Amino acid sequence: MQDYANNYADNAICIIHSQDQTHKKICKLDEMDQHERLIAARKAAGFATASEAARALDVREPTYLSHENGTRGYGRQADRYARRFGVNVEWLLYGRGKGPDGTLHAAHAMEPQPLPQPAMQPSERPPYDGAFSRDVPVIGTAAGSIIRKDFEGMLIEEPIEYVRRPPALTSARDLYAVYVTGESMEPEHGPGVLRFVHPHRQPLIGDTVIAVTRAHDDDPGQAYIKRLKKRTAEHLVLEQHTPHAFIEIPLKYVISLHKVLTTNELFGV
Repeated sequence: MQDYANNYADNAICIIHSQDQTHKKICKLDEMDQHERLIAARKAAGFATASEAARALDVREPTYLSHENGTRGYGRQADRYARRFGVNVEWLLYGRGKGPDGTLHAAHAMEPQPLPQPAMQPSERPPYDGAFSRDVPVIGTAAGSIIRKDFEGMLIEEPIEYVRRPPALTSARDLYAVYVTGESMEPEHGPGVLRFVHPHRQPLIGDTVIAVTRAHDDDPGQAYIKRLKKRTAEHLVLEQHTPHAFIEIPLKYVISLHKVLTTNELFGV
């Protein structure tokens, strides 16, 4: 009987110890800063080093390292990181929701508070949410070739999801969206940012465009999200920000040239 009691007590102590260790692990995850949660998510996803993760994410290593060491925020890339590391984006940003340990966590990080909104008159109330159909395809993109040493392209793939139409484009035909790949258009269009594209709106000089080319010279035939710098009867001149560079493409090799919409155009401002 005494042996049974001792064994029971030992087992109880082991259970309590195990529960205590689990509690400490959960508390540790709850107390992490944003950049520490990124490190935890990366390790849980099986990436031993930040460099390895940066390559898998197609993010420049210095940029990703600055996100992990906390010198730069990663709000714009949070959704991309969360999807790649298999965690809840709410947890990654605010410590709320399901973390890499599969446990639901309360929010301990300071969340941005919404600004107080003035009371709306009935005539000012927003339209019914169902009016904005979730029928805009998001075309998948992947890192393309870098031509002429520094001019970065991307590959266009099949639709990966559908998103709601912006308010000013409820009747626009053939509208589509893309997630920006690479950092060549930072800070205007950072990696992972969603951009809407209107194939039937004429782009003007200075507009951001998506140009799709067929193979020629050193161009393998791919897409470019760049600024339209110049257009002649025979050539397009495109500009990128990082590194700053220009490229001239003969029009005979341009399959399509579509306008990337501004925020004002999305909301009819």
